[in-house]
Amino acid sequence: MTFPSATARLFLFLFNVIFLATGTAIGVTAILIELSFSQHSIFVQEKLTSPPILVAISCLVISLVSIFGCCGVIKESRCILYTFSVLICAVFILEVVAGVFAYQQAGVMKDSLKSKMKELQYDYNKINETIVKRSWDVLQYDFQCCGIEKAEEWTEILHSSSLPHSCCGELPIDRTCTIKDASKLGCITLFEKFLKSKMVIVGGIAVSIGGIQLLCSMGSCLLARHLNKQYEVV
Repeated sequence: MTFPSATARLFLFLFNVIFLATGTAIGVTAILIELSFSQHSIFVQEKLTSPPILVAISCLVISLVSIFGCCGVIKESRCILYTFSVLICAVFILEVVAGVFAYQQAGVMKDSLKSKMKELQYDYNKINETIVKRSWDVLQYDFQCCGIEKAEEWTEILHSSSLPHSCCGELPIDRTCTIKDASKLGCITLFEKFLKSKMVIVGGIAVSIGGIQLLCSMGSCLLARHLNKQYEVV
């Protein structure tokens, strides 16, 4: 099937618009996901935050590559267009890596979370660790939970029958929070479920949009080849 040169260039330009749009969508998604658990980031190991960061980097690269592709279309440079397709393939690989890594981390994050939360639990009442105290309180208020797996953990750690007030979210501030009033839900299960849902979103979007970009890259190669044949005929 043959295309007029102008039609081929139009398709190439549309492909670049798609690249830019998908790159923006990925970037916005990554930022929103990063912000959604930023206030709880103290409990998250650095490797669990890598997928959103990788996706954001992909977004930046896609934007630059899209501009590069537009230059190729305007200049009708076959060399730039082939290079553009290769770069898109490289971005696709990066997105697949981010997606696979996100799914992998979603499956093994519980042990990592538990270890970090246990470490920070012992710092709750330390004078120089007010950030830890605030983070635990925000986590327990937000998820209406108490402790890592059960409220009784706090009595052992604080050596008191009085628990952090955040364990009793609906209790008036002037009343002491005790086991009786505390939430019976541990935080780790709820927090893990929350993080897993975000990781799955990152992985799904990265792989699916990457697939669209790969198809567009193949189309760019075919159209660049078509243009090449037209120039050879001329």
